[in-house]
Amino acid sequence: MDPPACVIDAGTYEVRAGLAGDDAPRYRAPNCTARPKQQLQVLVADEIYTIKNHAQLEFSRPLERGVLVHAGAQRDVFERCFSKVQCTPRDSRIVVTECAVNPPSARKACDEILFEDFGFLGRMRLPAAVCAAAKAKEILEDRARHLATVAGGKPSEKRLPYNHDCVLICDMGHSASTATPVLSGGAHDYAVRRSDVGGQLVTGYLRDLISYRQMEVFDETATIDKLKRDLCYVAQDFDAELEKCDGTTKEHGTASDVYAEFVLPDYHTIDAGYARLDTRHPAYNPEERRRRTRPDTTPQFLRVESERFCGPELHFAPQDIGLKQCGLTELVADSILKCPHAMRPNLSAQVMLVGGGARCPGLRERLQRELRPLMLEPYDVEVVAPREPELTVFQGAAMLARHEDQYLSKLDWEEHGPDRCLVGFGRPENGSSYDAMDVG
Repeated sequence: MDPPACVIDAGTYEVRAGLAGDDAPRYRAPNCTARPKQQLQVLVADEIYTIKNHAQLEFSRPLERGVLVHAGAQRDVFERCFSKVQCTPRDSRIVVTECAVNPPSARKACDEILFEDFGFLGRMRLPAAVCAAAKAKEILEDRARHLATVAGGKPSEKRLPYNHDCVLICDMGHSASTATPVLSGGAHDYAVRRSDVGGQLVTGYLRDLISYRQMEVFDETATIDKLKRDLCYVAQDFDAELEKCDGTTKEHGTASDVYAEFVLPDYHTIDAGYARLDTRHPAYNPEERRRRTRPDTTPQFLRVESERFCGPELHFAPQDIGLKQCGLTELVADSILKCPHAMRPNLSAQVMLVGGGARCPGLRERLQRELRPLMLEPYDVEVVAPREPELTVFQGAAMLARHEDQYLSKLDWEEHGPDRCLVGFGRPENGSSYDAMDVG
């Protein structure tokens, strides 16, 4: 009987762990270590939640832009994951995900952690985009069957029967956004495009805006990050949304439709901030929006209006803060146009958003609308976002963990050495290539 396989999806912001075949991770926690200021105690992963005020912590993240830079911290996080999912490394195999075009030095360091420090019997290394594409194929097939059922069992006249093995994965990560074309389980590394605009940059920009306009919150990154997740959205027309906020910034002025308030934690009666006066909130009352809450009202809160959409706008216009990089739309379009002509219709019609940043409301609609004019030919453009985009990579890795011939055994690693066991990006361990496969 083959040993069980543990699945680890280590992202820059969060780590997800489980076993092969799981539909959801059994353990989720921040992929970092932290130390309270002026103390020697080190908190690993979910132990950070024992400290209510994260401004008192000094964080150390093992990954930067998806690349391993702090092997010691990653080892501590892995050890915490294995204990939580009840995995015995010396009796198990492991599946780990990696970023697009991961450098050999980072792969070698990861293998040394898995084989030397933990002693796994075998490991399978998979690009995150390949894992997401495996799950995306299942989602797209279910979606096609649903559309066919709605149309009376006949294919839609507006859409061709596309090949679900050919998909473009747009990963909205914590420190970067990456567009990766995937065909039949192989990632085309020559067409991978990456932007340094991620959730971390958006949170930092939102923190700077609020600190400049209202209150100094430079040490409250965790609170501003929650504000971003609860209240921010992508504007479909940035200029039109900005006009709504014109003339409403006075202390006793009438609030616009996008005005909201975020209650700050005091770590005594309120452990975490929460949003109020938001149209998306179940307890929203239109009568409360007629006038703003008075400044002497307790508890303490932040007023956010244009900040709600100015932060996520960096995904599409990073030039606003002087960042000389293209926006998300140009990133996806350039990745598609770098691929062969036979792949482009499938890729443009099957753009899958994954990662925590894909949860931002309005992102899918804005990307789909702006992507159409950038295609050189009249291709169908369809952007799809799964229900839980941050779990897509883990779910795909848990599915691919069943492929027994893709594992590199510890005996082979010890016999051939770490340098010879580094395989090409986006290809299985046996070295076979998918580049020549039919696109359909």
